[in-house]
Amino acid sequence: AGQPDHKRLQLQQPADSLFVYNAYIQTALRDAGELWGRKSINEVNIIKALPGCREQKMHWDFDPACIATRQPAGSRKPASAFLALEPGTRLRVHDADLGMDVQVVVPPGSMLIFEGDALHAGMWYVASNLRVHVYLDVRSVERTGGNVWFPHIKI
Repeated sequence: AGQPDHKRLQLQQPADSLFVYNAYIQTALRDAGELWGRKSINEVNIIKALPGCREQKMHWDFDPACIATRQPAGSRKPASAFLALEPGTRLRVHDADLGMDVQVVVPPGSMLIFEGDALHAGMWYVASNLRVHVYLDVRSVERTGGNVWFPHIKI
């Protein structure tokens, strides 16, 4: 995912095997209405940024062209979500309305949910940082595991 230094490690696990998913993430997503119109979550990614981890390149987790042409038109978009486990967790997101990138800080125990067409990048870290990431897939937009999409021009 545009990681230039190989200091962002990712471990994929079955969702039903992780206590943190079953006890916290699934409940929070369901209570917030984020699971409605989306596929069941089968996999959970545990992400650890190692000390000195650099920022990722801006990217999308889902193909933005597929999101724009999803059927039926106006149906639920796919999304990504992560649960912060440690202080200092943050994400850079492009705010199209402001025409600039903004940094979103996610306190430990909080979850950030962003739609699949949100251009974003994992941030740099001086110390290690651990978080849990899930994809909220929809039937009309197929996601190939491990793929990300990069903008063709600088935003």
